[in-house]
Amino acid sequence: MGCVNNPADTIVLIAPCPAAPSAGSYQRQHEAGLSLLRQGLERQYRLLLSGQQLSDQLIFGKNEKPALKDYPDIHFNISHCDGWVGCAFSGSPVGLDLETVAPFPDSMLRRVLTERERQFLQQFKDDRRRYLTMFYRFWTLKESRIKQNGCGLSMDMTGFSFDLAAGEWTGELVSIASSEPGLYFAQMAVEKDVILSVCSEKAVLKSKIFRVCL
Repeated sequence: MGCVNNPADTIVLIAPCPAAPSAGSYQRQHEAGLSLLRQGLERQYRLLLSGQQLSDQLIFGKNEKPALKDYPDIHFNISHCDGWVGCAFSGSPVGLDLETVAPFPDSMLRRVLTERERQFLQQFKDDRRRYLTMFYRFWTLKESRIKQNGCGLSMDMTGFSFDLAAGEWTGELVSIASSEPGLYFAQMAVEKDVILSVCSEKAVLKSKIFRVCL
């Protein structure tokens, strides 16, 4: 397949992940994530690993963030939601989150959003669909930062913030301004009601997001 980018670049591979019976749903998504990881390692780094070799390479650090034992300079992060799986790669720590827009308990607002973000969200209160979408735009951005950092839920989500434009979001890839210096955030809709956010030390461009098949 060959190396299509500078290995230091941030790229994202996304693929549809067919639904499995509920009892095997998580395992199916987990296997799809590993398959996408192997594909990305070959595409980005010309590193061809069998399933067993990949299993032998995987180690888990603090808060279970995965890494490759013999390739510490390869950073990656996997995420999945109903119907989709994604894997981001970079030459520095990277975080990826995929979520399906759905109802959420109001108790999450103060746990996830700053006061300014909550005030921004309130303007969409009368438009249920936009309200939910806007919340998940914030949520996936915050999750991508937590996964990039590797701190897990020990990191205070209200300790950093994002500025989402009030205009209509088309779902196209956009860069998002944040309070986090030295980091870049990008966001897009993979399909209706499925939001992807990525956090990296390098800007993420539309040309660096690849839709592939498993």
